Amino acid sequence: MDLHSRHSSIDLPQLAEWAADIGADEALQTAIKGANTSQQALMLAHSAGIALGDAVCAHALAFARSVVPAKVQVEVFAIDREGGIVGQA
Repeated sequence: MDLHSRHSSIDLPQLAEWAADIGADEALQTAIKGANTSQQALMLAHSAGIALGDAVCAHALAFARSVVPAKVQVEVFAIDREGGIVGQA
């Protein structure tokens, strides 16, 4: 599955909710909701010590496991525009 940001829309309120699930405070959640891009939301979370990339990957992994046979091993990586890994599950 290719979930490249160029091919999909970003649900910033959902990202803020996932960030809250892993410890983001109200101020960070508000900042994520107001971000211009998913990259900006990720940078805000990273600066606050919140592993949002890993959280996104965990949700993607859960979805992938719901559509592939159980015998298939699945790994999920989030990669930034420079090719760096910013999340995994």
